[in-house]
Amino acid sequence: VGDGAVVSLVALPSPKVVTSSSDLTAKVWDSTTGECLRTLEGHGDSVRAACFCPDRTRILTASRDGTARLWCADTGTCMR
Repeated sequence: VGDGAVVSLVALPSPKVVTSSSDLTAKVWDSTTGECLRTLEGHGDSVRAACFCPDRTRILTASRDGTARLWCADTGTCMR
């Protein structure tokens, strides 16, 4: 995350958390180790929200560019 970036955090009872940021990315973290597991790139403006789907296999992100994207949580591949 770049200096001055605004970050939002969504935590669930799991070692994985997802953050959204004004640096145009969302990131998946291991909350136990602090390691970044995935960086989700593809939005054209700040990522304002990110959350895991209930089954935790997908991540939904929403951006100030007016788009929402669905990602595979295991690979970081943009599905839509």
